[in-house]
Amino acid sequence: MLPNRLAFGLATKQVSEAFVIIPFVESFSFSAIEGVEEHQVIRHDQLSIRFEWKNDSGGAMDSPIVRGSPYMTMFYKGLTPKVSTIHAILNFSDESTATGNIYKLELNN
Repeated sequence: MLPNRLAFGLATKQVSEAFVIIPFVESFSFSAIEGVEEHQVIRHDQLSIRFEWKNDSGGAMDSPIVRGSPYMTMFYKGLTPKVSTIHAILNFSDESTATGNIYKLELNN
């Protein structure tokens, strides 16, 4: 979790006799075009945590992070989603529901 976005990626390990380096490569992130300033934990238990980011105009985005889940989810309220990735997007779908839109991305990784 970063102040203005939620970033995902895999850490890789480089080991030698003198050092261990574990660099983080941000391969995917959620943010908002309008920007967000505040972030906080709004709920947690032993297997999950929920983060929320807000901005001054009343917009918010929040994400549940669940241990072992292969999915990444971000809920937006009054903000325009911004998704960044270093991977190719193979498929994009948009489904309208009674509560909002669901966007699904399939990446090449």
